[in-house]
Amino acid sequence: MEYKNNGDFRVCQWRTDIYTETGADYSLPDYNGDVRKILFTEASVRPSGSFENGDNIGFSGIIVYNLIYFDSENRVNSVSFTSDYDLSVKCDSDNYISSFIDTSVSNYSLRLLGPRKISAKATLSSRVAIEKSETPRISGSAFECEKAPEAQVISVDMATASASENVEREYAEELLRLEGIGADDIEIIYSNAECVIDSVTPEENGVGLKGNMRISALVRCEGEAMQTAEKSIRIDESIPFSQGGGAMKISPRVSVSSVRCSVNADETGCSVIANVIADLGAESYDNECVSLVTDAYRCDANTENEYGEYKFYELSTVVCEKEDFSSATDREGIDIENLREVICLGAVAKITGTETLEGVTHISGEIHYSGIASGVDEKGSLSYYPFKHMEEFEKDVNINCQNDQKIKIISSINCTDASAVLDENKIYLTCRAQIRLVALLERCETVLTSSEIIAGEECVETGAKITVYYPEEGESIFNIAKKFRTTVEKITADNSASLAVSTDGDTAKKSKKLVIF
Repeated sequence: MEYKNNGDFRVCQWRTDIYTETGADYSLPDYNGDVRKILFTEASVRPSGSFENGDNIGFSGIIVYNLIYFDSENRVNSVSFTSDYDLSVKCDSDNYISSFIDTSVSNYSLRLLGPRKISAKATLSSRVAIEKSETPRISGSAFECEKAPEAQVISVDMATASASENVEREYAEELLRLEGIGADDIEIIYSNAECVIDSVTPEENGVGLKGNMRISALVRCEGEAMQTAEKSIRIDESIPFSQGGGAMKISPRVSVSSVRCSVNADETGCSVIANVIADLGAESYDNECVSLVTDAYRCDANTENEYGEYKFYELSTVVCEKEDFSSATDREGIDIENLREVICLGAVAKITGTETLEGVTHISGEIHYSGIASGVDEKGSLSYYPFKHMEEFEKDVNINCQNDQKIKIISSINCTDASAVLDENKIYLTCRAQIRLVALLERCETVLTSSEIIAGEECVETGAKITVYYPEEGESIFNIAKKFRTTVEKITADNSASLAVSTDGDTAKKSKKLVIF
């Protein structure tokens, strides 16, 4: 027979730094010119779902690659293609409740196999949280009797995490209005959207998300230079989330799953319209109070106990911070004559190290900027070149911990709003980063794992014998009750006038003597 401590409770297991490789070969369609020079590349993750497969949880999605290039006709052109990815994480299917994943592109490369064939490879980094039910059990004959043994129970805080279902929201916005120009004279070369949630508010059966979305497109009118059309819109949405009510911290989840631009013509001109689909969700983090049995005995029999270590995490804090990063690079270091501007600029950040000190986590990492630089060549024509720059960063994030505690840090960073400003000597780059840290305290408690009645040994009967007992320093009432084969409740009742401490395992040292009946 097995004894349950306190019924099932939820446990969240975090698996970090799960790496997956994926790739694809792509051939240009017939209507595209050959690739002469690559100007800009981009790779992003779009998750599609998860599924149970035996003792594994599977996750899948696609990687979207964007490539802007000079073609064989000296025109800027672009292509977009995808590759599938999937990964699996081992999990006990009997106790599985739910899971969620955060995946990003750790590294990627696009390589020309020929003038019309492209090879793409990407390495993905994932953080997976698996929520499961758990019940530490105690086996042994001491628990097979009709009457349960006397047990010592402690309460601990155990970290839990849950995620809402992603909710799709669609947005349609006019990015650019062109008068006197027909739709056939406009070409959309590239489009992009990025979303930042800056406010998360608990609501009844859900959460409210507020933030901003920046939508941009690279547009070319026949006979003119490329121009960037851009617009920022405000997001104010409510999504269902039953676990978000009393959580210690709610963190947003947002990703753009689709961006499509079209040209709508009317009698006087045309408009560039962007249609964006965003996936919105939230994660909640909290502690659940869990009871663990650390010791037990029988008043009517001798027992032999076994103990073991039970390891778990307690949630210390969740920190979501925004940080504006800036850097500068010399124009002379870029091999571009008469540099004019940088377009299609994006920033991708990755954390390369974390170090936890007294109440602070020190983060170090890199921000990689990439875009397209335009300049005027010797003939006075506008030309385009790839632009890349890397800047290291450091930041301290305040967390609620002591230096002697064992801390597990789960971190992520996302960059948006990259921009470049030029003067005569330098290029000034800025971006905004959202940094999230989940700080978990590593805990371990010694718990009872087995309690067997010792066959053939006579139980010492205390009967009506009265004993005057002088507690030792630090001795608990539970241990005294165990020694004399009585109960904590009886000692407490018989000595209520002299006891000056609580009875749930606290020490009895404030009592000079106890009378044991």
